[in-house]
Amino acid sequence: YNIQENLKEKKVFDWADEVLTYKRKDGKKVLSPLQDAEAALDSTRVAMKEAGTDISDILAKSDEVVNINVPALHSKLKRKLIDPIMSREQVSPKQRANAQKLQKYLNDLFYMDDLTQTPVVTKAGAKVYPKVEQISTVQSLQQVKSELFDEIVEETANKSYTYANSLKKLANELHGSIDEVVRTSMPNQYKSF
Repeated sequence: YNIQENLKEKKVFDWADEVLTYKRKDGKKVLSPLQDAEAALDSTRVAMKEAGTDISDILAKSDEVVNINVPALHSKLKRKLIDPIMSREQVSPKQRANAQKLQKYLNDLFYMDDLTQTPVVTKAGAKVYPKVEQISTVQSLQQVKSELFDEIVEETANKSYTYANSLKKLANELHGSIDEVVRTSMPNQYKSF
């Protein structure tokens, strides 16, 4: 769901009217045509905090009934974001490096070294520990998605636009996955939100 999709289905005035009817928990409208910019921003921040609390509550409830299939989600993201680049016959060195960087980021996002296990020592003498999943709940998946936005800002500031764009695609895919998990595991709560 995004604003552009919403506007395709509705007239702009209908959509604006709908947005102006949003209310906070205290019953006050989030936005009003008579608000100055500072009041509108303050009111929006309050509403965002309330919505964040609602989302957190829903995610906490979903963690009681949902198990994240980390290998399946990892594979899905790899298939959608990395494999199409790496499977091309002609891939520029920059595209290959970007895909490899994203692959490492994805691996590090979902898995970490299990330091409680005995490592395998490679021929070069490096210790390689078995991996363990580090995302186990919908809330942790949401947290990872939120942290991705900091990474996107940092990469954009470093002028790594191609990689930042890849991270944006990853964030969008994670958002869709979270939405799907909550929608399918808790349809009644999802509808009420």
